[in-house]
Amino acid sequence: MTITLNRFAAGDLTYISKHNTNSTTLETAINALQNATTTVTTGTGAAAVGFTELWDRNGLVGASSFPVTCATSQTLSVGSGAAWILGQQTMPRLTSAVTLNFAGKASGIYAIIVDGAGGLSLSALSATVAGSSLQTHSVQYNAPNFGSAARLLPILMQGDDWQRMLSSPIFGSFARVADRLSALDNALTIDALYAQSTVTSGVNWHYKAGHFRNNNLITSTTASNILVDASATNFIEVAISTGTVSYNTTGFTSSEAIPLRKLSTAASAVLCNYDVRTWALAGAGSGGGTPGLANSGTTDGLWQLYRGTGATSSPVSTAALAVDRGSQTDVAIRWNETADVWQYTNDGTTYYGFGEVAGLDLGAGQTTRLTMIASAPAVLALATISTTTSAELLSLSGIVSTTTMAVMLRGTAFDSAMASLGTSGEPFPGIAFYLDSSTITANAVARILADSVSTVAERPQFLVIPVSNAVIQYTAQAASDGSLRCSVYAVGYWDLVTGPGPQIASATVVSLTASAGANAYVLSAGQFSAFMNRGLVTYLEVSGTLGAGSTYDVEFYASNGNAASQLLFQAVTIDASAAYTTRLPFAIRALPSNNTTFLRLSNAGASAGLFSFHWQGERWA
Repeated sequence: MTITLNRFAAGDLTYISKHNTNSTTLETAINALQNATTTVTTGTGAAAVGFTELWDRNGLVGASSFPVTCATSQTLSVGSGAAWILGQQTMPRLTSAVTLNFAGKASGIYAIIVDGAGGLSLSALSATVAGSSLQTHSVQYNAPNFGSAARLLPILMQGDDWQRMLSSPIFGSFARVADRLSALDNALTIDALYAQSTVTSGVNWHYKAGHFRNNNLITSTTASNILVDASATNFIEVAISTGTVSYNTTGFTSSEAIPLRKLSTAASAVLCNYDVRTWALAGAGSGGGTPGLANSGTTDGLWQLYRGTGATSSPVSTAALAVDRGSQTDVAIRWNETADVWQYTNDGTTYYGFGEVAGLDLGAGQTTRLTMIASAPAVLALATISTTTSAELLSLSGIVSTTTMAVMLRGTAFDSAMASLGTSGEPFPGIAFYLDSSTITANAVARILADSVSTVAERPQFLVIPVSNAVIQYTAQAASDGSLRCSVYAVGYWDLVTGPGPQIASATVVSLTASAGANAYVLSAGQFSAFMNRGLVTYLEVSGTLGAGSTYDVEFYASNGNAASQLLFQAVTIDASAAYTTRLPFAIRALPSNNTTFLRLSNAGASAGLFSFHWQGERWA
């Protein structure tokens, strides 16, 4: 409002009236400023009630009001600022920093409080304070150190805050905040790119012009329309290679197009209309994913395929670089995290390590290995049977493996009417075994014959039968009285072993302690264990700390020290005064049951000794 006051001149006779008029004018202006229709709180920091039109809640005035910093381990520094107390219509101000001392206070959560005069104090954090005060911050104090400080009041904008909102390094300066927000809205919108046109009607979808960038190639499409299917879900997209807008009712095309719209239609109208455009429409590179990105070169010396869970974590899976060959089989190179090796594939299925030749099997050398079965378990026991009309399956699962080529059986068969058969052209009674096959011929038969007279002891026979997937077949032929009986046991089997052949190997065992007059043992000794079937040791050296005149024995076994049947090498009464060496080759092997070797050293000396072993030789698959 405009204020006009009376002026005075020499000899003025109306100065009293002019003073009164001026006073009335000033009172009117002051009351208008304070909005004096509502009571105003008086005192330090009192503010006009009109401020409630700006600030309708308690808060700190300005974003930088009352900053809290840690001065020392037990003091906080609170900077200048102002706060608005709505209920009191006051705005207490602090013009210089204040230090708050926590020395002597117990650990806990404290509140920084500003009163109506702008003074700061500390108290325990509580839900309520005096009406003329406000809690500005909560402070976590873990004596004698601080934990954290959190602001409790909202920020009420002041002039500087509003001024900062009017400009930015990117968009420049504006006269109003609303103008700057409009500029941001315009920058973020993608409405100009393949947007739905306002002329769209029925199932004829109209779209605006659009363009996108794929590397340095700009593709543009003019505004047009497309008639989609009625009573269907239509997936509308733009092709990366041509910019053509098309649709299908199956789904968005993987990696070859950019999704635009998803329309669900009835017979003649759109029921659901979803805008699925993304910033890839105008972004760097193809919008359709990695396969559409054409890279002609880079100055970056390091590309990373990161498959970890954090910047310093271990990778969690295999990562690969693949070539999309369209309708042809994709090919790739990959880092196999499980095998710790680089691999490649030429057919999308089989991977080879770098340095390998596709189709070359370095383990193509094959041989068979006979394994004898301890205790010869029974696999077939028939008390009284008649002739079988078809081949019966006999499973050897649990006894042989799926790589077993043949099995050695020991069996007996007996038929009391044996003497009455054979002379008249009838077949001899007994059991015939075959390879498990859909075609059984007489040439594949291996028969156990029955004894002709019951008083003659049954004679066991050994048979070698081919095995297919741990299964063989058998047939029974009984005399006319159906009294055939038999018992069959598994004695051993032949496994197919594949490997690259012999390899040079060495092994060392150190610090083996052997007490006086006692034995020391090593299971799975050195490299001749856990990954080999057989080996040939060509050099052995043993050294110990026993004194002159003391002796010891060294023995190797195929399993846990079974001296009765599994001894592989033995050297006895070795003089401990010097290292023992031998170059006499000896075989070393591991049993299939545990695939380990076993070393025993027997100390015949009067004191304990510390021994070391070293041997060299070949190991075989």
